[in-house]
Amino acid sequence: MQLAVTLANRECLAEYSTAPFDSASFPIEFLAGRWQWGHRDPAGIRGYSAAVSFDAFGDDPRVKVFFHEDVLQ
Repeated sequence: MQLAVTLANRECLAEYSTAPFDSASFPIEFLAGRWQWGHRDPAGIRGYSAAVSFDAFGDDPRVKVFFHEDVLQ
C-alpha cells in the first residue's frame, strides 16, 4: 500500500503542489493481476482523490490524481 500512497502523492505534488494521501485514504485490492488503490472521489481529501494501480511486483504503475473544484464553493 505504501507504494500506492507514494505514487499518488508524487503525482499530486507535481500537478497541485500538495501531498494529501496516506495509507488510510483508500483500501488496496488485488484485482485482475494488479494492485488497485483509490478511485475518483468528489468527496475526497480536501477535494483530491487518486487512482493508482501496479502489477503484482510493483511494476507498470498507472497513476491519476483528481482535484474536484466543487469543494471551493
